[in-house]
Amino acid sequence: ADARARGDQRLESQALTNLGIVFMREHDYDRDTQCFDAALKQAEEVHDLRESAIALENLGVLAHLRGDIGEALRRYHAALAALKTLGNKHMQARAAQNLAELHLLLGDVERAASIIEFIGHLDDGTLPPEVVGEGLLLRARLSIDEGELHQASRFLERARSIYRKVDDEARLAEVALVSGQLELKRSDIGAARAALDLVGQLFDVRRAAQ
Repeated sequence: ADARARGDQRLESQALTNLGIVFMREHDYDRDTQCFDAALKQAEEVHDLRESAIALENLGVLAHLRGDIGEALRRYHAALAALKTLGNKHMQARAAQNLAELHLLLGDVERAASIIEFIGHLDDGTLPPEVVGEGLLLRARLSIDEGELHQASRFLERARSIYRKVDDEARLAEVALVSGQLELKRSDIGAARAALDLVGQLFDVRRAAQ
């Protein structure tokens, strides 16, 4: 009976997380927070680290969207700690990428570089292409901040190749956006404008396909 009850709570945690993701996509940030909080509570009661980590990461995303950076960092760190215990490299990489992005936004280049290096150690050839591409985008942004512009260009080209293969217009738009930042750093206004025009074109294509 106890095992069945624990199984029911795991399923309820998963269902609450899925419902929270639906509300997040609808920008209903009150109800999705309630769902993720409830999912975390259920998962912690049955000591389910995986479901706890998923709920924590989603709560981190919500805090990030609200601009509560301190809360986002706390949630992401807690999620990553749980995932390290589990040893799930794919999920570790995604949580670490969220952390690295926050530190880049905060201008903490040294901390971001350390986390990006950690992500690199996770890539043993089994990470999904979109996760590898996101890591390359982070490396490109870090390289731009550090003034390593040629290296940033190489990372962007590799990310672009990955996202073309999986036909991901949203990520290709992100590559174009970061490329625009790179060209601005090079003081090439024409190339920067072309990159930003491409962002608009890719989003037009995406909207037309919806």
